Amino acid sequence: MKTGLSELDSEIGGLQKGCLSLISGRPDIGKTILSLVIALNVAKSGTPVGIFSLEASSENSMIRLLSNVSGISTEEITNMPFLKLSHLSSFSNTNKIKWDDSKIESITKASEIISNCPIYIYDNYFCSIERIEEKTRKLKLAFPNLGVIIIDYLSLLELNSQYKDFPREANRNDILLRLKHLAIELDISIIVISQLSRAVSYRANGKPYLLDLKELGINESYIDQAYFLRRIDNYKHKVTNTLFSVFYRPTPFDMGNEYEGSKYIDSILELDLVKNKFGKTATFNFNFNKETNQINIISNKNNVN
Repeated sequence: MKTGLSELDSEIGGLQKGCLSLISGRPDIGKTILSLVIALNVAKSGTPVGIFSLEASSENSMIRLLSNVSGISTEEITNMPFLKLSHLSSFSNTNKIKWDDSKIESITKASEIISNCPIYIYDNYFCSIERIEEKTRKLKLAFPNLGVIIIDYLSLLELNSQYKDFPREANRNDILLRLKHLAIELDISIIVISQLSRAVSYRANGKPYLLDLKELGINESYIDQAYFLRRIDNYKHKVTNTLFSVFYRPTPFDMGNEYEGSKYIDSILELDLVKNKFGKTATFNFNFNKETNQINIISNKNNVN
């Protein structure tokens, strides 16, 4: 099952059935949209994908997919006065945005593409491991060719499991082990999104390592593929001074923070495959447009071993 990210597919051979993958990173760096892009690309081939979105509503996920496919910002889409899909609510045009025919056509085409993809999104009602297991088995019965399940994200899931009063480490590992067994049982690929601790931001290079999973109490032996995601942002920072303005690039220490008076320009996402039971590890870079949720791979993959 192809992720649609060419160099990643070339390295890992696509998503493997029976595989449990973990994508980890600091908050608000692109983990969710990366998983949505992968889901969309898999579903475009006709393979059903289930998404358990425990942090955002299914409506929010659909808006981000519309933005990705159409190239129109999520802010503009949210304020569209005429948009109405079976999986989206209608929106009021609070900002009085004027819409030209080209944007209307782009949104119409994007909605048709997405509606023809077998993507099934469930929001926080399905928030326990037991409910996810039950719903995934039902999906497999309904769609025997179910290929991928995505869970966003691990910490929200663990707080609602039957072991919520147990130590968090035991809770996490019980969930991961059950998900690994579920992937094997149903012959599907399961991708879990996880959040790293703030300690990663304090490093000089801002780079996560496998040790960070151990510090969270995650037993990496349950995971077939482990990825770390980080984002390097470029900001155009205008200094409040009549004499000059400057361009400011945040240091790795600053990554993930917001800057008052700064305007988003672009980002580079770095996806680091640090564990791969099926082959080599490698690092992949992507151009990331946060406004339109579009991700394009940069052809400069680095093999590690």
